[in-house]
Amino acid sequence: MDVFDKIFTKTNLDENKKKSKMMLGKLLIKLRSNNHIKLYSLMEAVCDTDYGDGVLKVTIDDDISYEMLNNPRDIGVINSVLGEIESGLRVELFSTGRKEFDPIKFENYLRQEFGKIVVIK
Repeated sequence: MDVFDKIFTKTNLDENKKKSKMMLGKLLIKLRSNNHIKLYSLMEAVCDTDYGDGVLKVTIDDDISYEMLNNPRDIGVINSVLGEIESGLRVELFSTGRKEFDPIKFENYLRQEFGKIVVIK
């Protein structure tokens, strides 16, 4: 019976994963509503999240998206938005190292998501 008790015992890992997904969802909503379209669009490449010690750890599956996001200005904007969600919360970005960017797919995504609001040149 001891084995079954271990299976059904709550762990912080599960709670941290749930909280990280909730924080990512709130972040995406705020990015879109505050017209941070580039950041919102690049966050589509997020493949995993985790939360701990006031840090939202975001793993991005596309190395090009990671490189576009991983600069002081964009990190500052993301941290500012996260600070509105929960005081003191900040982001750390990680990459899986996969390099795959399809500009046609990205343009179609932008058209589908934002319609006539976005002008692509």
